[in-house]
Amino acid sequence: MVLLLCAGMWFYVMVVKPGPIVVGENEYDEPKKAIACGGATLVLLMLFGQLLKLLGIFALCAILVGLHLLFRQRNMKSKFTRLAEETKLGVATMYGGDDLEGGHDVSGGVSSNIDMGNSTAHRRPKQ
Repeated sequence: MVLLLCAGMWFYVMVVKPGPIVVGENEYDEPKKAIACGGATLVLLMLFGQLLKLLGIFALCAILVGLHLLFRQRNMKSKFTRLAEETKLGVATMYGGDDLEGGHDVSGGVSSNIDMGNSTAHRRPKQ
């Protein structure tokens, strides 16, 4: 309910009354009206107890976006993935190690995250 009240306030002040508003002897132009509406919105949200709920929703959305970024399925045909693999292979040869993950190399020289059926598989250089 309070969100509808705030939205109505913004709509009235910004759309219905698009020009400057005169209150007493003071004239408020568009930026000052936006600041006043923002302040009034924050006060109303705090008074009705909705501010923390909205901040919690935004925090949850940010956490879910971050988790999606971490755990999403990688597209093996993207340019970034190929560049990352080539960089990883280049770093491995630069420091003289074949295994950047720290485990034993049982793959026979094929990177562990590349599908062997894919034609873009790269072999690690032998030293």
